[in-house]
Amino acid sequence: MNDTASMADLVLPCSLMLEKEDLVGSFLHNYVNYARKMVEPPGRARSDFQILSELGRRLDPPVLLPTAEELLRKTLDSPHLGISLDEIRRQGFVRAKRPEIAYAGLRFDHPDGRYHLPTDLHEEPQPPPGYPLRLLTLVRRESIHSQILPEEHESPPRVWIGPDNLAAADLDLGRDVFLVSPLGRLMVRVEYARDLHPEAVLYRRGDWMSLGGGANQLVAGEITDMGECAAFYSQHVRLEN
Repeated sequence: MNDTASMADLVLPCSLMLEKEDLVGSFLHNYVNYARKMVEPPGRARSDFQILSELGRRLDPPVLLPTAEELLRKTLDSPHLGISLDEIRRQGFVRAKRPEIAYAGLRFDHPDGRYHLPTDLHEEPQPPPGYPLRLLTLVRRESIHSQILPEEHESPPRVWIGPDNLAAADLDLGRDVFLVSPLGRLMVRVEYARDLHPEAVLYRRGDWMSLGGGANQLVAGEITDMGECAAFYSQHVRLEN
């Protein structure tokens, strides 16, 4: 029950990849793979599709989704694939009819066929007063996002700074140390890492607020230049006793 799950009134357990039939694309190659159902999901777990279908039927008025078979067939309905659902079930994969190399021969999609450099370069904004350090919330090698067992959490969480960090000379590591942003403060344990930039603080994200961690509570949202979406980047912080 991580921080997100603990906020829920009802948890609907979903099946995992090996527990359901699916079609899987990729951002890294030109293949679509068929994922065969290998084992039954445990207990009352259901696929995302089954959960959404059942919820839709219970709405007033009901929202009826196509069958899973129909959706799988629609997924393959692309001029770049040219394969039926029955065929990919037998074959296991299909290679999309797309170029192996993007913009082969340096021919680009602009009318003149050339690459166009950006017309504007924006300078990096200066850190706000009192928050000179850039917070790096990097992924963990040993876990996926917040899927961390409670007993594997560290309290207080560790952060890393370089030995020549701007805050290193002023910190008393024998006392409580806090990672602070304009949104709040979090008690941390500081360690030194040789190759870190002197203006960076490294925090491995994914730990839970309920167990003393949670870098997200320190990170403010910004509006993106394109699309006016929320982006949680470019947070500046400080370390203090």
